[in-house]
Amino acid sequence: MVRMVCVRRVVLVLFMVQVLPTVVVTAVLPLVLGGVRHVVLQVLVPSPCCPAR
Repeated sequence: MVRMVCVRRVVLVLFMVQVLPTVVVTAVLPLVLGGVRHVVLQVLVPSPCCPAR
């Protein structure tokens, strides 16, 4: 009984270790790229329609 719980916990940890990086990358990467692109566009193309507040 105790051994099954330990095995289940190990499997859960391995699953999280494998899945979490993928989730973090898919969730954070678009945000980071979007932020970088936004900053680059702001710096390169100062648009009068979007004044800096």
